Amino acid sequence: MGLTALTLTLAGCQRGCLSGWFETSGLFGAPAADKGGAFSLASVDCPGGMARCVGGVVEMSRAATLGPDCQGAPGGCACPWTTVGSCEGPCAVDELELALEAAVAHRQLCAPPSGEAVALPLLTPPASPLSSCQEDATAECRDGTVYRCGEGAPPQPELRCLRGCVAEGLALDTLVPPGSAAAVLCLR
Repeated sequence: MGLTALTLTLAGCQRGCLSGWFETSGLFGAPAADKGGAFSLASVDCPGGMARCVGGVVEMSRAATLGPDCQGAPGGCACPWTTVGSCEGPCAVDELELALEAAVAHRQLCAPPSGEAVALPLLTPPASPLSSCQEDATAECRDGTVYRCGEGAPPQPELRCLRGCVAEGLALDTLVPPGSAAAVLCLR
């Protein structure tokens, strides 16, 4: 009986109406329109605890969920950030986002004062070199050494931090010059 009903329903359907139903239901093709409610598939989760420096201003992200009313508005919806300080000069790397505590973010994300060294060139190779970098890392700090990471290539030790790493294993996912990577990854 069920097969007969399905056959009759599909026989009366215009060409393409079944695929139209699949698309509007969200099973295939474009997702169904969000109806809102307690659980919204169109909402965007914003992580908290990320730090960044933009134009000499250090900011921390706040956890939030942006609702479906934000969809489709270019630039209309942005995750919230709170200013935690201003740099005396430029950022070490503009718009780089890292998981750092607010107390450390200002010191690490602002460029060091002119003439202040945070790392020196390696004179001897590290005693236990890094065998691999974190996935998608372009630079990583381990045992006080800043390594250059790249696709398929072994990690290359570049600089030795004067005071060690700000956090063991902290890595960047954006390609930056070695001095800028050291300014962010080496403890200051």
